[in-house]
Amino acid sequence: MVQVERGSTVRELLQLYRQGGYLQVEGCAEVCLAAISDKLAGPSTAGTGGSGSSGGSGSNMGGGGGGPDSRICPEVLELYDCIGLWPDPATEPAFAVITAKARERLVLHFGDALTTLNTPELRRQLLALPVEALEVLLEADEFDTDVEDTILLMLATWVQENGGAAVPAAPKRQRLLEQAPGKRNLQATWFSTRPRRPCLLAATSGGNGTLPSGSSGQQQMRRPTFEWSISQEELERGLRGLQPGGAMHLECTLANGLNGISARGFEWRASINYKHGAEAAGLFLRCHLPAAYRLDTAALGSPLAALAQVGARVEADRWRNGAREVTRDYAYVVSDFIGVGTGRGVPSALPLKRGGEGTAGGGGGRGGSQRGSLRAWSEYIHGGKITGRLVLLPLAGR
Repeated sequence: MVQVERGSTVRELLQLYRQGGYLQVEGCAEVCLAAISDKLAGPSTAGTGGSGSSGGSGSNMGGGGGGPDSRICPEVLELYDCIGLWPDPATEPAFAVITAKARERLVLHFGDALTTLNTPELRRQLLALPVEALEVLLEADEFDTDVEDTILLMLATWVQENGGAAVPAAPKRQRLLEQAPGKRNLQATWFSTRPRRPCLLAATSGGNGTLPSGSSGQQQMRRPTFEWSISQEELERGLRGLQPGGAMHLECTLANGLNGISARGFEWRASINYKHGAEAAGLFLRCHLPAAYRLDTAALGSPLAALAQVGARVEADRWRNGAREVTRDYAYVVSDFIGVGTGRGVPSALPLKRGGEGTAGGGGGRGGSQRGSLRAWSEYIHGGKITGRLVLLPLAGR
């Protein structure tokens, strides 16, 4: 009787399947395919530290699906990685069952477009997928998104990474582009735009306008939260270079290591702005056109003039007597439009200390006291950094 070694990888099992078929070893195909099926059957805890639905370090994507352990399946990624070794499902019915199971596990592994783009490990895994696996995600009704724009951004990001010879042939690429706008977020009702939200609520709640207890819609009500920070060293460098009449612009660093948050088809970054001598610093949210779109000035012939919307709340922390409090939060709602390439926020969001406790007007330039300027920010610096959060919200309201 044919046996496979314990711990054999999916690639090794597929190679053994081929060798057994070539040598006409009786029972080899059945044993290999059964072993592959077993690998896809249940939850895997391998690699749980790097991926899943948690949104990566410093973020809480709040996806449903029973927790990260039930979603992660490295084996399905390995299966698609060696797609060239697959037997023909038309001539091997047992493998057709495996591919059907693999599609389900692949969608469960990535969950939704928003989580995938904003979780570093999932994003890396997405970019490594072959086009056949990407097509599975785009075709699946269970693969959710906040809006169709995010699906297009996900596709553009994949194409940018897999350019040249890896880019799918024209007919395949056209089919992917046709599938992307057809995505609908039928479960994440809280992320829907105002015209679509009531009908989705009705469909989910049975017409009474409320979500049933324990429903997937309630699970999606967890609002994705991304931690950001600005180090004390960055602040000091900015203050040192600040001259009378000048301004300081500090981009917030996301705890998950990504440059920005991908949502509603754009990238979003929080920033702190400060003008020399001002009594307060500003807290802003900036909208950036993703490089994956390849729509820079050279491609367009002129700078892009466009407006974008995002449901979000930007928060900054203040520390008093060792306790943290949210000093300011600013919500962006359906009526708020942000120019692509610009920002919007509150110029006086972070009042600075003055007088004997430090000066907000000392600056870091000529004649200014670096130490005094830093003391003006002391209520916001904790553990060597200024911290806050960017929370994604429904566009329908605050």
